[in-house]
Amino acid sequence: MHTYVQDLLFEEAAEIYKFIVLEKGHFYVCGDCKMAEEVCQTLKTIIQIYGNMNDNQILSFMSSLKESIYL
Repeated sequence: MHTYVQDLLFEEAAEIYKFIVLEKGHFYVCGDCKMAEEVCQTLKTIIQIYGNMNDNQILSFMSSLKESIYL
């Protein structure tokens, strides 16, 4: 049986949301592009659910996360 990062994220979804959104934390992913995209999609889903965000709000938030690493 394999353990995937995405599964671990969902297990800790409330904490992930708290750290990233409420506490303005950072999230870094190391690995291949396919895995990173799947983790990004999982993170997006968690934030959208716990933040009760619509599609436009989540896209804007995810863009701001990506932009913040370059500041």
